[in-house]
Amino acid sequence: LRVLGVKDKLNIGAFAWLSNLMLAFTLVYIYFIGAELLTSSYESDVHDSQLTRALLTGEFALLFWTSAGLLVVAAVAAGLQALFKRHYLGLIVLTALAVNAAALIKRYLIVVPSLTVGNLLPYGEGFYSPTWVEYLVVAALLTMGVLLYIVFSKVFPILDVQDSQ
Repeated sequence: LRVLGVKDKLNIGAFAWLSNLMLAFTLVYIYFIGAELLTSSYESDVHDSQLTRALLTGEFALLFWTSAGLLVVAAVAAGLQALFKRHYLGLIVLTALAVNAAALIKRYLIVVPSLTVGNLLPYGEGFYSPTWVEYLVVAALLTMGVLLYIVFSKVFPILDVQDSQ
């Protein structure tokens, strides 16, 4: 904020509000993950239980527990800031990055294990490895998101633009 010279216009209160909102959504997301695990492991068919075992203790356990750990750490950090009403911009940014990383890992865990473990599709068990085309598509989507953000912020400025007359 100091670098941009907008500390008086964009104060920490706006970021504190966004951090509290992120905390609420993160807690709801953790609840949904827990509910998903309970419903997929309790009296489920063979395919769902194989998939759940692969996520919790199998080949995808490291990614699953990393995602869950990032969400819990982010929720604790944002919760402590909200509890003590002391928000730090650097910590808010780190928590947001942790939540985004956890969400990306979770998106991977939604697609890949269901295709390779448990035979949810009518194909045999297999191994998935992304090709260079898939990496390129992901990079293009991220680049498009940045480009759209830049265009949007040029058309609709985020902060008031003062006339230089």
